Amino acid sequence: RCGVGLEDVDHVVTQNLSEGAFGFYEQTFEISVAAACRTNLAALGHVGAGDIALNLREGFDSGEFAEGDLVLVMNSSPVAAWSSMLLRANGPLPVQPGH
Repeated sequence: RCGVGLEDVDHVVTQNLSEGAFGFYEQTFEISVAAACRTNLAALGHVGAGDIALNLREGFDSGEFAEGDLVLVMNSSPVAAWSSMLLRANGPLPVQPGH
C-alpha cells in the first residue's frame, strides 16, 4: 500500500502474551519478534495495553532499534480483532523524569 513490504521491516513488536504467542507470529508470518518483547515478557510479563509502549521503549533504550529503522507493531485480541501500524524510528525517545 505504501510501497513497503515485510522484507523492508527491521523489527516486529507485539504484545507480551507468551513465548508461544511469539512463536505463532514468527512461524505464521515468517518474521522474528524483537528481542525487546522477550526481554519485557521475562521481566514484566503481560501488562495489557502497556506492552507495546514498553517494548518500543526497551527497543530504543537497548539500542536494538536505530534511527531510520522500520518497526511493525502487530496487536491482536482474544476476539480476533487484529491491528497493525508501521513506525519509522526518528531517534531515541525522550528521557523520562526519574530514570
